[in-house]
Amino acid sequence: MALSAATTLAQEASEDELLFWESIRNGGDSAEYEAYLEAFPDGKFAPLARVRIRKFGAKDTGAEQAETRAAEEQAEPEQAKAPPETETTEEEVAIDTSGWVMPPLTGPDRSVIGINISNVTKDIAERTGVAEGGGVHVANVQSISTAGPAGLMKDDVILSANGRPMAEAQSLVDLTMETEVGDTITLQIVSEGEERTIEIETVALVESHFNAAKSGNPASMAMIASLMEDGRLVERSLARARLWHKRAADAGSIESIRYFGNLFTYGGEEQEKDVAEARRWFEAGAERDDANSLFGLARLYHFIEDHPHDHARAAKLYQRAVDQGHSGAMNNLAALYGNGSGVPEDHQQQVALLRRAADIGQAESYVALGNAYRDGKGVQQDAAKALELFAEGAERGLVDGWHNSGVLYWEGIGVTADRKKAIAFFRRAAAQGFNTSLQFLEDNDIAAYDVGLIQRLLADLGFDPGPLDGKMGGKTLTAIRAYHTAKGEPSSGAATLELQKELQTDVQRRGDQSSAPETGQSAPSSTGDVDRNPELDDLEQLD
Repeated sequence: MALSAATTLAQEASEDELLFWESIRNGGDSAEYEAYLEAFPDGKFAPLARVRIRKFGAKDTGAEQAETRAAEEQAEPEQAKAPPETETTEEEVAIDTSGWVMPPLTGPDRSVIGINISNVTKDIAERTGVAEGGGVHVANVQSISTAGPAGLMKDDVILSANGRPMAEAQSLVDLTMETEVGDTITLQIVSEGEERTIEIETVALVESHFNAAKSGNPASMAMIASLMEDGRLVERSLARARLWHKRAADAGSIESIRYFGNLFTYGGEEQEKDVAEARRWFEAGAERDDANSLFGLARLYHFIEDHPHDHARAAKLYQRAVDQGHSGAMNNLAALYGNGSGVPEDHQQQVALLRRAADIGQAESYVALGNAYRDGKGVQQDAAKALELFAEGAERGLVDGWHNSGVLYWEGIGVTADRKKAIAFFRRAAAQGFNTSLQFLEDNDIAAYDVGLIQRLLADLGFDPGPLDGKMGGKTLTAIRAYHTAKGEPSSGAATLELQKELQTDVQRRGDQSSAPETGQSAPSSTGDVDRNPELDDLEQLD
């Protein structure tokens, strides 16, 4: 694809000039453009700057408008508008990278082997023939990878590294961060059903991606952008991050195309929401049949505010993403089947999609599937199964699961109504910031905090609350005051949800500080799961 004259011109400008221009291009003050000309008298956007300065001093005539348009066509900078033509390929894009400068590091560069990884889910385990929950799945081998030449491939599973079992992706991240650049890591892997050993030399993350970016690699351009946006290893700068994302998108990076789609869908720091612009970016990705772009586009037509809704169109887009195994699309398409929106109402199809998504690990699908078992829609009503699914979803981060469990016991849906169990679930959800549970407790004049849990946490921190009986007495009040006094804080001795959260944080911090440095694993805490209410301890024996 031939780049537009505007984009080519922008790429010829220095990064400093581009950033300066981006900061003033939508301004309304001639002094800003005069400052630009003072800094860059022969800059690539100087003609447009002079035109805009003249506009501030005179009525904008038709001739001046024509002159402005002509200048803009020649000098408009690289920016997050107008996604690249979708037929772009890496080979077709010629970008002048000679002026690109490696961003200064804020600390030592870190070691990597150049792969994208994930935990082994049920779906991955079945596909690769390994046990679920063991090993690290290789989702992709990057262009900078030293792993690829060593024989590591996409869909391989790493069982151990330097003799350490790799039970989860974070374990491998931790090990590579501990390894010096240029040192070797020995991996035990399962590749195409066979177990073997390979050795991989580590490389420097930022330097390797920058060199690959200068060679025209879109994925590495997107990685540099991500590092700048997060402030990892390099100084955080949204302006520079978005400049690099635009470079990557122009070079064909689907990750950066999706980045702009998501950015304009919700807006963000220094960027207003613009759903029409989001649609254009997602359409560019969808034309390349990218599952995440299809999903983003479908959400616009499904439920995103300020965008026209068309559930039939959303369903077709979701289905294209589902066909590629996108769990979020499975979950959202299931919701459309459940409501009969854009597709015929079909609860069996809804349940089938939710099961597929849950097998991949989609937290929302566990809770939605729990709702199906609770209500008996598409499946036989089964309250015990619903509670199991609610708990699984909550453990995966969707606190709705605890709230829905509370509703089930509060209303006695398929179980004997039990206010104590219901309140325990509501409190657990409230403690994790779920406002619906907090409001429910307030509406029913029930305290959101749990005295028994507060007593247990105080005891774990060395403050004697008396009997762990869930009753607020003098010893518990004294222990609360002593806890705050030790921290140099005033205290009324009152039990509150804020106190409970503060105690949980302190107990968790104590556990983190006692981690064993050689493994990076947290030492066992006497509290176990610190956000668990004592009232829930007997819930293994459910109705």
